[in-house]
Amino acid sequence: METQSRKGSGVFINEDLTPLNLEVLMSVKKKMPDEVRDAWARNGRIMMKNAYGRVSEVSFDDYEHWLELPWPNTTTNTNTTKPVDTYVD
Repeated sequence: METQSRKGSGVFINEDLTPLNLEVLMSVKKKMPDEVRDAWARNGRIMMKNAYGRVSEVSFDDYEHWLELPWPNTTTNTNTTKPVDTYVD
């Protein structure tokens, strides 16, 4: 099967999604990383694999739930400057 030959090759084929489906897909992928192992779209359907390895389709009725979840906090401390030691002669 052609799909299997691409597996592990680092090649990804992206499907054109509506703006709504794209936002839901990104929500599923990013908003609950402890519960969702992976998410993808195929033939216009959004699929997800939970932490136990069970694959299921994200139904349209669940879109609102995923869209209302807060985005994870991605702010990090970018201040990497170290205090400067002063040298007195």
